Amino acid sequence: RVTTVEPEKRGMGTTVVALLIIGQRGFIAYVGDSRIYLSRNGVIYPLTEDHSLMNELIRSGKVRADEFAVSPYANFKNAMTRAVGVYEHVEVDILDFEILPGDAFLLCSDGLYDYLDDAEITSNLALNNIEDIPGRFIDLANSRGGKDNVTALVVQVSHDESSATRAAQLHFTVETLRRIPLMDQLSYQQLCKIMNIARMQPCRVGEVLCREGSTGGDLYAVLDGSITLSRGGTPMTTIVAGECFGETDLIAGELARATAIADKPGKLLKINRKDILEVLRRDPSLASKLLWNLARELGKRLEDAQMSLSKAGGEDRTMMVDIDEAVDPPEGIEESTNPRAVVVIPKLTKAEPELVEEIEEFEDVLDEPV
Repeated sequence: RVTTVEPEKRGMGTTVVALLIIGQRGFIAYVGDSRIYLSRNGVIYPLTEDHSLMNELIRSGKVRADEFAVSPYANFKNAMTRAVGVYEHVEVDILDFEILPGDAFLLCSDGLYDYLDDAEITSNLALNNIEDIPGRFIDLANSRGGKDNVTALVVQVSHDESSATRAAQLHFTVETLRRIPLMDQLSYQQLCKIMNIARMQPCRVGEVLCREGSTGGDLYAVLDGSITLSRGGTPMTTIVAGECFGETDLIAGELARATAIADKPGKLLKINRKDILEVLRRDPSLASKLLWNLARELGKRLEDAQMSLSKAGGEDRTMMVDIDEAVDPPEGIEESTNPRAVVVIPKLTKAEPELVEEIEEFEDVLDEPV
């Protein structure tokens, strides 16, 4: 209100970060470039994302993080794209996640985190006397320049040995998701958003998880056990722990394209198609990473199917097409292959109708707009 009635203060704003813990759930809300860090099992996870011009320029690929200081945008390092007080209303980002015994949080302004690295945050958050920790952080920042206001707030969750099983399960789930190609290079914050819409589903031997042609279109991540996928009664592939299935169903429609049957007892994460599409709609950064990973994974499967088709007749029946123009991946995705694409195009015959049908389905999916 002050900025609306005092002209000399018009355009001024501030940042805010808030943490609420209720039982075993944590909730954060934030605007601006102050941050919340989670320290868990000796690892630091940033739970917020800066609403700053610098961060937007880096995310959009206009400049690299390590080059920002010498870029034409260097003078705008502290410019925020969202702040409290500039306008009557402001969009607030929120996140909820599971709390574990032993978790520690640092809520701070840029005047602090600009002078610290992850190792220093971890080591100080692990100290026993919580009342001394904010002062230690502030002293470190001031001793290294302290050119900005420094704010620090620390929260620690007490240890509880009875929650060890729950902590181990959460750690196992997170690490398994990290190994799935579709989730490659997602931040911890983004993984939390995926886990929030996922439902743990145990499975027994012989259980049918989805049937070809039935309503579904959901995504499944295998945490434990193995699943056989078949089409038209013919087994196609086996999905093991650390892999997922149902990716093509996410963008191809609401009907399952294959039948999935459990080979072994295990655990799955089931993600409803409508839920994940809603998350992608709300988070463009997460959407770009997932869709890039999806395109890369489908392209890999298409290439495998093409190679199998080319070798099916015992002779080389392929053409090699060299594509000069490469598509740049979204910011934050590291390219792991040569950008010069070589595509294997089979000379199709009617001798392998199932392979031909599978390739055509993959090509249809890759051609569909998302």
